[in-house]
Amino acid sequence: MLVKMVAESLAMLVKMVAESLGGLLAPNLVLLLYPITRGSVMLQALRLPYPEAIRYHRWVGHHTLLLVLLHCIMYYAAWGYEGIFVAKAFAQGSKANGLFGGMAFLLSMAMWRSSQEPSGAIIIAGGVSITPAMAVLQELAASSAPQKPVLLLWSFRQRHELELLCPPLLALAGALRLSLTTRLFYTGEL
Repeated sequence: MLVKMVAESLAMLVKMVAESLGGLLAPNLVLLLYPITRGSVMLQALRLPYPEAIRYHRWVGHHTLLLVLLHCIMYYAAWGYEGIFVAKAFAQGSKANGLFGGMAFLLSMAMWRSSQEPSGAIIIAGGVSITPAMAVLQELAASSAPQKPVLLLWSFRQRHELELLCPPLLALAGALRLSLTTRLFYTGEL
């Protein structure tokens, strides 16, 4: 009897904490959207450079998704203990909607996973699109992040394009700590 009362009290406490965590989500979602554009008036007012705003955005995003994870796991654990998981998980009501909440949970976890730092990059360029590709390579090389492998796929029609590209590409790869693998495709003059 006492064990059952303690367990029910614990389940009620877990649901209260889960509801409180859910209440913290709304302000965090608002904070998450502040640095959304480069020309944001808010960023200019705060004198916050765009790269710093992105770092802030990522930090708040991780914090928000951690709240989502804890909120859902706590509710799911309490519902599982009470034996009402299926009924609550697929319920549709005016205050809370378990079905759409579960879908939002799964999608937010997928988004969280996809927001993790990539292990490398693949850059595909054709002809003159090597110019923006070189800018991306320079940005990757100049970042303070640890060295990551980069694969550059470039197709070109004229030999002089290769002669123009090789010196800056080699300098970029060597001087700026870039682990670069290239695959060049010469298609010849058409």
